[in-house]
Amino acid sequence: MKADLGHRRGGRVHLVAWDRAGKADLNVVAPGAGVAIAPCSVLGLRRSNAAMDASVAVVLGAAVGAIGGLGGGVLSTLGQARQMRHQHDRDRERWRDEIRRDAYVSLLASTKQLSNALWKVADQLDAVGSTAVEWQARYEEAHNAWTQFSAAASAVGVAGPRQVADAAAALRQAMYDWEMISTDWTHEAIRGGSGRLTSFESRFRVAAEAKHPPDRALQVAARKALGTD
Repeated sequence: MKADLGHRRGGRVHLVAWDRAGKADLNVVAPGAGVAIAPCSVLGLRRSNAAMDASVAVVLGAAVGAIGGLGGGVLSTLGQARQMRHQHDRDRERWRDEIRRDAYVSLLASTKQLSNALWKVADQLDAVGSTAVEWQARYEEAHNAWTQFSAAASAVGVAGPRQVADAAAALRQAMYDWEMISTDWTHEAIRGGSGRLTSFESRFRVAAEAKHPPDRALQVAARKALGTD
């Protein structure tokens, strides 16, 4: 322990005492000499330690503030990225629904056009006094309508979903069977010179009725896919 001379108070000389660790925390009175060895806090010598503690607190506070600001920035960035991802998903769903809606509408419209064309073929074949030229012209109109219908059915198969694609495939098969009866009827009429063939007429009407269930099934599946039920 080392003692440094301080100043006299109340008839005693106060000394600053330092232990081996350099801490001024002793209060010693010299025996018989009226000398006291006081801690440095009594003499105000701990100010340097207090200043250092304050500096450390300031540094730590700044560090905590910086870390907090960094964390807030990271959270904000993550939130923006999540929002952008959700917006992208919504835009993609909207784009997909628009494509599907257009494909469904096109298929339903082409189905009606083909149906009308096929009925015109049958009416022309059954008409009294009609000719092979007229039969052939109606058949070509129906064939063109079939081409458009088939393309529309394929587009629905690509647009999906599977339930609607399956319904479109079933409708396509029904319309194909109907169109083939019309084709065979026309060819037989041209070859025989007469369009009024009862056997073909009855088959034609059965096929026309057979297309209604898959047509309705397609509409139900399309409404469900678009959420318009």
